[in-house]
Amino acid sequence: MIVTTENQDMLLEAAARETASTGWAKDAQAVGFVDDRGLIGVAVFQHITEFHSDFHIAAMPGRILSADAIKILIKLAFHPDHMGLDALWMPIAEGNRKAQIAALKLGCQFESRRRGYSADGTDAILMALRRENIFTMPAPATPADEGAPQGA
Repeated sequence: MIVTTENQDMLLEAAARETASTGWAKDAQAVGFVDDRGLIGVAVFQHITEFHSDFHIAAMPGRILSADAIKILIKLAFHPDHMGLDALWMPIAEGNRKAQIAALKLGCQFESRRRGYSADGTDAILMALRRENIFTMPAPATPADEGAPQGA
């Protein structure tokens, strides 16, 4: 899998098509995932501030974004060497239960309802993923494994 930000127009167009977006903010930045069969999926960050960004994600028809792709996006968003955000805001169409469940599985929490926010005029459910709620795995090595001094 290749991660790319090249050809922003194509990535944004693909994301708009798959998310039913009517357009992106001027600061929109797309991240694409590609393999030998073509585009797997696209994520779009927009309305980016020092602390948060709106976040939209879509897999292409018949494709699935892997856990590794999601980990990459989370690192891009929250790691201080990249965007260094505190929160991602995910407006999800009220009727898109599959996306709402996926957001909950990522650790997102319900924030609010945006009336008439979706492209078709229906409400959107605003979910948020905050840096402090990101699921992390404990390090596999113990201090003893690394040769660190025991106790003091």
